[in-house]
Amino acid sequence: MADGNIVLTVPDDIRAQFQDQWGIQVQQLDAKLAGSMTVEPGWTAKDFYFDDVEKIEWQEEAGRHEDTNPQEVELSKIRGTKRYLKVARLFGRRDSEWLGKIGRPDSEVMQAMKAGFMRSLDDRCVAAASEQKYAGPENAQTLISFPAANVVAQDYVLSGAATNSGLTVPKLFEIERLARTNDVDFDHEEFFLAIGPKQIQDMIGHVTAAGNDIYAKMLADWLNNRSSKLLGIFNVIVSNKLEIVSGSNSYRRCVAYTRRGFAKAPEKHTTAVDTLPGKSHSVQIAAYGDTGVVRRYDNLVYHMLCDETP
Repeated sequence: MADGNIVLTVPDDIRAQFQDQWGIQVQQLDAKLAGSMTVEPGWTAKDFYFDDVEKIEWQEEAGRHEDTNPQEVELSKIRGTKRYLKVARLFGRRDSEWLGKIGRPDSEVMQAMKAGFMRSLDDRCVAAASEQKYAGPENAQTLISFPAANVVAQDYVLSGAATNSGLTVPKLFEIERLARTNDVDFDHEEFFLAIGPKQIQDMIGHVTAAGNDIYAKMLADWLNNRSSKLLGIFNVIVSNKLEIVSGSNSYRRCVAYTRRGFAKAPEKHTTAVDTLPGKSHSVQIAAYGDTGVVRRYDNLVYHMLCDETP
């Protein structure tokens, strides 16, 4: 007859499998936005300071012995700060079947944890696109807002009376105009456009209503081959994590950017599996991670505000 004793330790093989498999999963992260940003390998501490140098212009030399007129380089810093994430779940002591699967690649728990971490990564990317950032000399103590000049308004039209609208072709070309005005090199910069599902509907609506329009044809080409560049400019990322700004004129903030526009820290992860006597000897699995994202160059990031009302 069994003595009924409760085993108070978690088998080492389960701990090792969970740790190993989580490590594999996070190496295969496919977060929609985070994968299109530049990783800064040196960002290992909580705060990281990026060097920020003003634009430097050359002058024409007018004479053989003229003064060089050197100007001091204005040095500044941009500060990125990590965020710390965690997740923990309990298994009852009778859930041996579920517990035995947590270290498998097809584990429902493992996949759900991975998906949740990816959503958290994209949340940080979305926040970094519009939030104030710390910049300035030495310790970067000055809050810098996103430049209003880099925003394509919700009511932008190429001509005529301004009126709120969703995604339109003139708005897309206005992003390109703003970027080229800021000397963005389209031959060497990979340009991304993050939009929501409703903006796909806007494109379909344009194609349906104006099928013979040249731009409708370009939109249709992308809708039929979404690995291509939209209008020959944008690599499109569709995400429902983009911010919806509520108010009298609510809108979704779509974001256009180059890979260098954002910098992110390498993700760091640890795991733990423990028996909790105070919880009826349930088994807790936990994972901890940290990540950081900062808007690195404002001239490489643009907002397109899209109305989403019916």
